[in-house]
Order: sequence, then structure tokens, then C-alpha cells
Amino acid sequence: MRHETKWKVVLMGAVVWGLLLLSTPARAQHYEITPFIGYTTAGDINNIAPEIIQLQISGGFTWGAQFGVFFGSNMGVELSWAQQETGLRLSTAAGSASPFDIDAGQLHGNFIYQFGEEDARVRPYLLAGLGATFFRSAELRSETKLSWAIGGGAKVFLQEHIGIKLQAKYNPTRLGDESAGDFCDPFGFCQGTLNQFELGGGLILRF
Repeated sequence: MRHETKWKVVLMGAVVWGLLLLSTPARAQHYEITPFIGYTTAGDINNIAPEIIQLQISGGFTWGAQFGVFFGSNMGVELSWAQQETGLRLSTAAGSASPFDIDAGQLHGNFIYQFGEEDARVRPYLLAGLGATFFRSAELRSETKLSWAIGGGAKVFLQEHIGIKLQAKYNPTRLGDESAGDFCDPFGFCQGTLNQFELGGGLILRF
């Protein structure tokens, strides 16, 4: 089975698992919708060309939305979609260039643990997530890669149904290509993992 098909199957299973959790009745259950914006840092890429000084996926503006369901005052699950318009950037002794643009979309299912009481104005939290990153480019064949996240942040509620979320997370993508040959998969880049961090925030609508 090709890697792309395998991760699509894994992702479908994760989504089904999440939907089952969302349908489970619970006391004090509430929902949160959060449109967000942020910044994803650049991720360095291993290269096998001696004339290249640096090769990386550029950092850039990130936007998306999150939908969470919380059971009781502390635990919840969340479906998160993020989109980043980036590109491959390489630097040589002659200068820097971006040979092609990349759209990177990411779909994750997250487990959330919140601290504090249900009616607290400030709610710190931790998250752990698993899902997939979708790389698309006009110059290359699109691919789907396994990704995961760990992080945390804080929610500050301005009133019962409206708040602000600030979040930071480590957001690696498993490329799964550690070949030492002369050619690598365009979205493999001769390494196992693309390491990036995401910083962002958004408006919480709670109901």
C-alpha cells in the first residue's frame, strides 16, 4: 500500500473516532468554535547538493478554524484545520531563491485538558493531536503525510460566551524519506521529520 493511501486510511479512522466521541452524551457538555490566525516557523530540510548552503520550507502566515466539544469542566476533543501558503527556499553562495510555492493544509484531532473551574475567566490548557498534513504544489504531485502536535495555551473569557485563545505548539510532520541516494521524493527531502512550531490566537465562541 502506498504511503499516501495508508495515511488517508489512518486519518479516516481518526475522524470516525472523533465523531464517536462527539456523539457521546455528557453532563455540562459545551461547544467552542474558534477561527484563528498565526505564524508557522520555517522548517530546515536536509540536502545532498554541496553547493546549497541552506534548504527549508519557508515560515509564514497561517489561518484556520477549530471546533471543540468539552465534557465536564476539564476534558475535551477538538477538530482543527490549518492552512499555510509557503514555499521551498534555497540559498547558495550566489543568493537565495524560491523555486516553487507550496500550500500546506493540516487536519488534526486534538485531545484537550483544561485547568481551573468551569466559570474561571482564565483557563490554561494542554493539547496533544494527531492527523495529516497535505502538501500541494502546481509543480509537484500532491502528497499526504502523517503529522502530530503537542502544545498548550490559555483562554481568556471576556464574558460567558466570548473569549480569546492564545496557543503555541510543536508541530512536526513525518516525511518518511531518509534515503541517502542521489534522488529524494519531492516532499520527502531525504529526511524523516519536518520540524516546525506554530504560534497563534483566535476568537472563541462558546455555547
